[in-house]
Amino acid sequence: SLSAEYNVKENRRLKSVVERQGELLTVSEKEIENLKAQLLLREAEAAEAIRLCVEASNFEAVEKSFRDETNSLRERNAILEKEQNALDVKVTELETSSAGKEPERTGLNAPITSVKSRNDSLVDRVHELEISSSRLQEKVIVYQNCMEQLEKFQDDQMKVVNDKFDKLAAIGKAIEKGMHDGLSAGITLGKEDMALTDDASIVTVLDILRLEGPLVDKLGLDELQPNVNQLMVPVHHLSDKVVIGATALSLSLDVFSIRVRKIKENIANHISALRDIFVPLADPFSAVALIDDYEVIGVDDQEVADGDSASFPNVDDTELNIP
Repeated sequence: SLSAEYNVKENRRLKSVVERQGELLTVSEKEIENLKAQLLLREAEAAEAIRLCVEASNFEAVEKSFRDETNSLRERNAILEKEQNALDVKVTELETSSAGKEPERTGLNAPITSVKSRNDSLVDRVHELEISSSRLQEKVIVYQNCMEQLEKFQDDQMKVVNDKFDKLAAIGKAIEKGMHDGLSAGITLGKEDMALTDDASIVTVLDILRLEGPLVDKLGLDELQPNVNQLMVPVHHLSDKVVIGATALSLSLDVFSIRVRKIKENIANHISALRDIFVPLADPFSAVALIDDYEVIGVDDQEVADGDSASFPNVDDTELNIP
């Protein structure tokens, strides 16, 4: 029984010891967990400390760069201050020099103002000249058009004049041919009744009709019409070598009128000479008949010439209205 009690007591003691050991183990585990937590916290703090050290080193590098840049800026500021001082000295000198040159500048203001005024007036003048030039160009164009119209009018009128001269020349040729044929026939018919001394008169008459021979030269008949296809028109040159279309046309018309008048005057002046020459001829070609023929021819020529002259207006006093 003693051993049983001892065993019970021993079991109780061991059981209490085991319980105390279990409690101690539980406390130890809790302490271990706390230590682990503290270790993790210490590790985190160490990592944070390392990070902070790295950042501190970076900040030190940045601070050093800022310090170097600040030193550089201070040096540059010192240089700029020196330059500013030098510029202040130059500004002071320029102000002094400008104050000394102010009277000269005031004296130059008047010429400058005058030059500006003249320049403005020249600009206005150039503008006016440009406007005038444009107007003159328009007038030149109008003048050229007018001259072209005058030249065309002159060409048309001269063509009409030439046509009328050709008609007159054809009429003259026909009259000359008719007179020559009739005279030749009359000479042939009256050759047996005429003396040999009459041949000279016949030859003289033929020479007059052909505008040949010494008598024609003496009477000036060869000056009337040297060639039926060529009009004797004197050429007039003005002193300034300028010929206007209207004046040239008027001159041609005046020459035409003078030409016709001279032909009529020569015919009238030489009728008596022709009468003396034609008297010895045969009756079919008596002086009276020839005079009548010449009078008819003179009248026809006068009518044709007067008609031709009247068909052209006189433009001697015409003024060119060119704007």
